[in-house]
Amino acid sequence: MAEVTLPALIGDHMVLQRDATVPIWGKAAPGEQVTVEFLGQNRSATADKNGDWRVNLKRLKAGGPYEMTIRGSNTIVLKNVLVGEVWLASGQSNMQMSVVAVNNAAEEIAAAEYPLIRLFTVPNIPAAAPTKDLNGGWVECSPATIPHFSAAAYFFGRKLHQDLEVPVGLINSSWGGTNAETWTPAEAFNTKPSLQPIYEQLQLAAENPDDARQAYVKILRKWEVQTHRGDPGNEGFEQGWANADFDDGSWETAQLPGMMPASMDGVVWYRKEIAIPDDWAGKDMVLAIGAIDDFDTTYFNGEKVGATGPETPSYWAAARKYTVPGALVKAGTNTIAVRVFDHYMDGGFRGPELTLTPAAGGDAINLAGSWLCHVELKLEPVKPELGKPVDTGTPGELNAPASLYNGMI
Repeated sequence: MAEVTLPALIGDHMVLQRDATVPIWGKAAPGEQVTVEFLGQNRSATADKNGDWRVNLKRLKAGGPYEMTIRGSNTIVLKNVLVGEVWLASGQSNMQMSVVAVNNAAEEIAAAEYPLIRLFTVPNIPAAAPTKDLNGGWVECSPATIPHFSAAAYFFGRKLHQDLEVPVGLINSSWGGTNAETWTPAEAFNTKPSLQPIYEQLQLAAENPDDARQAYVKILRKWEVQTHRGDPGNEGFEQGWANADFDDGSWETAQLPGMMPASMDGVVWYRKEIAIPDDWAGKDMVLAIGAIDDFDTTYFNGEKVGATGPETPSYWAAARKYTVPGALVKAGTNTIAVRVFDHYMDGGFRGPELTLTPAAGGDAINLAGSWLCHVELKLEPVKPELGKPVDTGTPGELNAPASLYNGMI
């Protein structure tokens, strides 16, 4: 018989919400009876065919610490349990910023001795479907546990604890730089006609990810035509900008990794000359140029060695690694050229890696630093009402609709 198990949120040092019905749940063998004993309440449930069980505790008064006992084929005793206020703190970088990053961090950390404030940090993990459990556990607030917890959540919880004089449990579920769609449940996109296409794409993605990816590419291409943001053609290549003998003396300097100006959408070429050791000549190389936002075509001594387009999931964050055939590698000066096409918002080299390494292994040439660059095409700003379609073709990827709701809420 399977033992009774509990999710990470139900454990030692947890805080239960006062003055409300409180669910306690977990897993057991199908058909197994599980009993929860807490503060004089005795609640039982039978695990269903999937092994899931749940009981509801009646309203509880603030206080503690207490013990909770869960009995089935095994017995679990949870210690140091409190009853008070429980709050979920979620958001982007403002919520994610930790206490160690505040102006007076040393003083705040040293003073963070609050045993009746408990902390739970949700791991940053997106998911294609709703998850039932996660890694982590409750800890008491102390100088040892507070430094990397959300500063906004901590200051809020401390104020609440001081004003209400009750225990406080804080659940930090935040991730900087994320969009609203990724924190939204899939079903919510089915409530408005304008959002219906997102819901339909999510359903397709769950059933057939490959079809969903191709469907999104078609949607994106249609948007590019509508907004005149499609790639009109590789004019720079026709003018020889990839060639090793091209005269780039009039080009500007750029530091890579680095991004284009915020106001710039379009095509920018980047070139860099490197010195290849004699013993590398004729050998295959691995050219790693990090993540590029949005698309790239990459050349070595005038020959195309790789490209990444919208068919690649999360193309704006996908690390580029291209094989350079040994036939292109010569001793002495060699030229790398990268054509970057950014069709919306931020664009450029996100990094972090910029290296050239023998495919057989060994030391790498660091490509970070000064490159030459030149604009091939500058696009007109897109109208706000014609914003880029949400990428629903990669379920479970960061910033895909519902991904962080599924994995972190």
